[in-house]
Amino acid sequence: MDTFPIPPAVSNEVRTIGELVHSARDEIAAGRGIGLTDMMNLLHNPTVLDGDVVELREMQSRLDNEVCGAYGWSDLELDHHHWETPQGVRFTVSPEAKDELLDRLLELNQDQYAAEVAAGFHDKKAKKAPVRRKTPAIDPSQDTLL
Repeated sequence: MDTFPIPPAVSNEVRTIGELVHSARDEIAAGRGIGLTDMMNLLHNPTVLDGDVVELREMQSRLDNEVCGAYGWSDLELDHHHWETPQGVRFTVSPEAKDELLDRLLELNQDQYAAEVAAGFHDKKAKKAPVRRKTPAIDPSQDTLL
């Protein structure tokens, strides 16, 4: 049973772009001798306009759009940019797109849960009693810790 509503058909394009994003992040970090956190800070910093970081932002935008397409949400305008978030400025989708994405994912999650309930996966009557464990007998030949 999956705990997250995965899109019905993840295309090879999604996989390919995802692998490219992953590789590009690794290459940027390795090339600069930095870790993933520092590399992501470059991505989120709007003053960083280095070609490799700009290209990574474009790949991330492309990946997000492909994933939305896999869910059938090609109508959604993600509007990637540097936006203020509770964590500070981040390169991400617009606040409006984020809210819509979360609403759609919640709806999918609720639909998935309803289907699982209908299939009997969440049957409250089927709960098992807790297993009681027997205390092992103490071996008299064994030394004590104290």
